[in-house]
Amino acid sequence: MNGQKVIRPYMGISMADINDEIIQKLNLPASIQGVLIMQVMSGSPAAVGGIKAGDIIQKVNGKEVNAGTDIQSIVEHSKVGQKLEIQIWRSGKTGTVSVTLQAKP
Repeated sequence: MNGQKVIRPYMGISMADINDEIIQKLNLPASIQGVLIMQVMSGSPAAVGGIKAGDIIQKVNGKEVNAGTDIQSIVEHSKVGQKLEIQIWRSGKTGTVSVTLQAKP
């Protein structure tokens, strides 16, 4: 409002909510929960943290996520420089990666 730039946290992913069509197309387990990562921007915090296209984010900082809006809300309420612990499902295995948020370019 006073001419200063608003700095927003950024993770650098595009995502899609998991639905029956995605489960069938990707041959995922019917019980899978989370958000599908469609694209990871090169050099982004997500890329540096090890997130890859095709991963499914299931939890962020211990909180289950079932829609892209869940992840957006967590990122929006975080601070630049904050580290998020992200549980992902990749090729049938669950793992955890750390992503340090950066300022949105």
